Amino acid sequence: MKIHKNKDFILLVVARLLINFADSLFYIVAIWYTSKTLESTYYTSIATFLFLLPETVLIFIGPIVDRVNPKKILLNSLCTQLGLLMIVVVFWNKLSIVMLLIAIFISSFMSNITYPIEESIIPQIVKTEELVTANSILSVTYKIFDSIFNGTSGFLLVAFSTVSLLKINLIAFLLPLFVVWFIKFTYEKSDEEYNIKNYFKDLKEGAVFIKSSELIYILAPLIFVNFFNAVNGVVLPFFSQQYINAAETFGMIMAIKGVGGIVGAIIINHVKKVLPTGKLLSVLLILNGVFWICFIFTGGTFISYLFVFVSYMFFGMYNIIYSSLFQAITPIKLMGRVLSSVDTIIAIAMPIGALFGGVILKVLPCNISMMFSAISVIITGIFYYKVKIINSLPYIDDINRLNIDKVNAKI
Repeated sequence: MKIHKNKDFILLVVARLLINFADSLFYIVAIWYTSKTLESTYYTSIATFLFLLPETVLIFIGPIVDRVNPKKILLNSLCTQLGLLMIVVVFWNKLSIVMLLIAIFISSFMSNITYPIEESIIPQIVKTEELVTANSILSVTYKIFDSIFNGTSGFLLVAFSTVSLLKINLIAFLLPLFVVWFIKFTYEKSDEEYNIKNYFKDLKEGAVFIKSSELIYILAPLIFVNFFNAVNGVVLPFFSQQYINAAETFGMIMAIKGVGGIVGAIIINHVKKVLPTGKLLSVLLILNGVFWICFIFTGGTFISYLFVFVSYMFFGMYNIIYSSLFQAITPIKLMGRVLSSVDTIIAIAMPIGALFGGVILKVLPCNISMMFSAISVIITGIFYYKVKIINSLPYIDDINRLNIDKVNAKI
């Protein structure tokens, strides 16, 4: 079956698109409210910390993803987010900042559960040679939606009250419920009785696979990178407030990041043939970091937006190759455990980075604070190039679960 005729994949894309929109709207409203309305670097860093914290516990969700009907998990997480947001809207005028922060954490936790589920479904509904195309389509689709929203987010923040935007958010969480309901996914429930012993055995299998494959060398430096990406997430709204049209500037930067990622995801099917996977990952990261530095020191000008676009075009390409590599190498039976463990490993330093962002803004100017992210990306790209096991990886289309036999022997 051709990928464009694969109904399950199409429904998965639509569901991802809608969930991503709902998550993004809630994130932007909450972060802008704490940074602009409350004018607090402290609450902004705490809010960002709580948005990122759930990613660090995804490793414990992996065995459940492999054992529980994924459709049921998606529906339950969406219902929880919908109910939570209804409470926030109804009690907004009486809602304390502490309650808002609790809502942020729970909503983010429910949202993050959906990512390893969707990632684990993709290799089961498309062919291995279609993984890059599938991931590219998924990325392009929700990034297009992101860019449309982010491009108007500054104007929405000016034109509508926070409560009005949260009401729109309610509808945004309701729509994917209907889409997920119609996804037909073959789920074979195991007859084996599942207990805490099985759970920890499954958890260990995912960890052993990562440790025994090329994945560990790719993942380790991303902890360092994502720490400073989280700092960027805190600094960016304050960086935007240096300019006259602060909300519009913030929205424009977010939009151009999305558009750059879209273009990168679209052209990756051609670029993937230029270099082998390891070398390609290295080059894309270095170029992403270099152009982000160019943006930082030309902020507020037309050319600075061009640098944002180019930087995130390379980052968009990197994300597709990175995701496809992990899915191609990982055995289907370990997919949920491995991908959730991967998400946890690369996110483990992000909440701390968010808190650090609030502190560093008290000491350093915004542009210097944002420099650390670019430098960390460039260093990681150089590391990839120097490590033989990464640098020698073949072209992405030639990778077909290279380590299955080796890992199965060990677990």
